[in-house]
Amino acid sequence: VEAYDVQEISRYNTSPNDPPGRIRLAGGLGKGKAIAHSWYDLLSLDRAKALAFYDSGFYRGTPAIAEKCLGRGRAIYVGTASEEKTYRLLFRRACRLAGVKPLAPVPEGVEVRERTGEAGRIRFLLNYTGETKVVRNGGGWVDVLSGKKAPRTVRLPASGVGVFNNQK
Repeated sequence: VEAYDVQEISRYNTSPNDPPGRIRLAGGLGKGKAIAHSWYDLLSLDRAKALAFYDSGFYRGTPAIAEKCLGRGRAIYVGTASEEKTYRLLFRRACRLAGVKPLAPVPEGVEVRERTGEAGRIRFLLNYTGETKVVRNGGGWVDVLSGKKAPRTVRLPASGVGVFNNQK
């Protein structure tokens, strides 16, 4: 707890069977609300800053998620269980702050993977959804499945896959 500069977790509650509460996003997570459920830590912050606050119940107005800079890094303490969008925002923030960039901008439900070797790069686009997705793949790729030059924008059918080669 000290590394996060959460001075104290003065109280906590586990309520797995209670209706979910809400948290209000703040700081680098943007604006909006999200669900909080299952457990609730009552945080007392020292030099850390809050990224989200409880927005309902006994804990209303107190920090739910905190962040502290540690040298060249950061520590984030999540004091409640939340929904997928909260974790997605946290991961995007962590990646942005660490300088991690996506291989290609892909829509929800599409995964991009690359392998690099002596002969160049191979990129895999995997559509896990039941609908066609459009991906901006960039230029310089050859569609391995057809052997033709790939367009900059690729249409992946439902549950489809694309395999592309970018030779050196």
